[in-house]
Amino acid sequence: MLVVVEYISEIRIEDTVVPVYVTDDSRMYVGMEIMPYLKTPRQVKQTIITDKDATQYDVYPILEVFKFIKNKKLLSLDTSSIYEKQHVLISVEKQVLTPENEFAFTLKKMLSSKKKK
Repeated sequence: MLVVVEYISEIRIEDTVVPVYVTDDSRMYVGMEIMPYLKTPRQVKQTIITDKDATQYDVYPILEVFKFIKNKKLLSLDTSSIYEKQHVLISVEKQVLTPENEFAFTLKKMLSSKKKK
């Protein structure tokens, strides 16, 4: 799924730091490091998100995680570590295009060529 990761934070469970990604459509995902703390990891829907700078993340939707977490008392969200994601601009030649990314890029090219006319 092609998204724009706007903010990154972290959740701490015991000694493990789990990244939290907030996208431009206000969805939140957590990294795969959360897996050992889930009651039934196979029931949680795993997703791969691709940021606009072609970085891919294996993640779980945060609402799904909270349904299946083993012990919620151990969970700690560190709000002091929320920071804005810095995006790298990738030239077209260097861009690795996944099918979703390629589709979005083609649409962007088509729309920009229409604006020039």
